[in-house]
Amino acid sequence: MKKRLTTLGAALGVSALLLSACGGSGGDGGNGAGGKDGGGSPVEVSGTKASDTYEGQEGGEVTFAGCNPQDLLIPGFTQETCGGDVLDSILVGLTEVDPSTGKPRLANAESIEANDDNTMFTVKLKDWKFDDGSPVTAKSYVDAWNWGANGANGAKQQAFFGPGFLDVKGYDKVAESKDKGATMEGLKVVDDKTFTVETTNANSLFETM
Repeated sequence: MKKRLTTLGAALGVSALLLSACGGSGGDGGNGAGGKDGGGSPVEVSGTKASDTYEGQEGGEVTFAGCNPQDLLIPGFTQETCGGDVLDSILVGLTEVDPSTGKPRLANAESIEANDDNTMFTVKLKDWKFDDGSPVTAKSYVDAWNWGANGANGAKQQAFFGPGFLDVKGYDKVAESKDKGATMEGLKVVDDKTFTVETTNANSLFETM
């Protein structure tokens, strides 16, 4: 089965750099989840060598042993093991961990580039699509992360965007907001496939979260 990319936009929730979409390029059937780069040579993820994303196959089923989820299967609301195991088996985001090496590798991200002090990250996306055929865009991520961080929405994983985790600039104001339209100043859409993330403090682990 081709693993699915997480889009916090469609799921209206959040989890470590996730986005919920179909894991693959729309017009490049032979390259699986890796889009045009599926199975390619190693790439750099903010200074970490990471092999490019897996190849997948269309269709099929995923079967695994687990327990009964206690929350909605939406990343931003799931904070217990049972639901997390289900989401981990069907969703993937900007990066993932290569099970054979234990090292991070790019998934939906074509590249993640950090500035010298690790407070600004430029994320470029591969040409992946949601299950309904619509494109996964930079706006999908930015809208979803803002939704998850906004206190008015009550997402249980809200703190993931704050200090000690992603630490997105402007999180504190949005976390306490009662305005569902409030957004974090650290998130900016550059173009359809590019967005930037500015953090309050240096974050050398951004690409692994």
